[in-house]
Amino acid sequence: MELMSAVYKRKSIRKYSDKKLSPEQLDKISAICDESERLYKEIGLKIALIEEGRHIHGIMSGIVGNIGKVIAPHYLIVTSELKAGYMENAGYTVENVVLQLTNMGIATCWLGGHVKEYELRETICVPENHGYIVMISIGYAMDEGNLYRKDMKEAKRKQISEFVLGDYDSAWKELLEAVRIAPSAANMQPWRFVVEGHKAQVFCEGPGNFIAKKLLGDISMLDVGIALSHLELAARAQGKMIRFSREKNGNYARLQYIATVELI
Repeated sequence: MELMSAVYKRKSIRKYSDKKLSPEQLDKISAICDESERLYKEIGLKIALIEEGRHIHGIMSGIVGNIGKVIAPHYLIVTSELKAGYMENAGYTVENVVLQLTNMGIATCWLGGHVKEYELRETICVPENHGYIVMISIGYAMDEGNLYRKDMKEAKRKQISEFVLGDYDSAWKELLEAVRIAPSAANMQPWRFVVEGHKAQVFCEGPGNFIAKKLLGDISMLDVGIALSHLELAARAQGKMIRFSREKNGNYARLQYIATVELI
């Protein structure tokens, strides 16, 4: 399965078998985490593989306390330097890992909520200048027949016209369809694109109310990074390339500027 196929077939799995991955699989996952491409190479990022999931269960909480917990045999813990662009960098990098795990037949789920960071630092080695970003559960799906999305109608997503302004041609449409299917916290799809010719400015629309802001925090920018990963994978599938840059005056209405993408 190519990564673009994984983009359309992957789904979040919240119920896992107790069966653990093999040492060979865990070694391969560690290598994937170490080698995964970054959006911004200058930002320090670490993806730690937790082989014994029980070491994490006591320090994690879901969006709504313990109700949101996902119990899995293994986890990926993502930490990063807290520099400009760090959330979208994490989303971009880790989504590439997630899609490769999908190709390996491994179930995954992006996990929101919080961890007790002081306990996290007692559990794994976290670089001193890093902060906790997000966690991914990994393992075998309890229902192996439910690992992949069978029909795109299962994915409830906005139409392209709801997150894109400007005229776009058929080449952009294929790329934006891959963006449309990207996962996001509470399925908010916070990315916004303003397309002009072969370039597009990318923005983030944050949570619209106080409660959503309290629960989701800056996670929306991580979601935009996931969308940018899908955008680049779709471009490569077309034999094209995407150039990313950040402009000093990239403002649009009340949206938060993330990056400029150029189709080359």
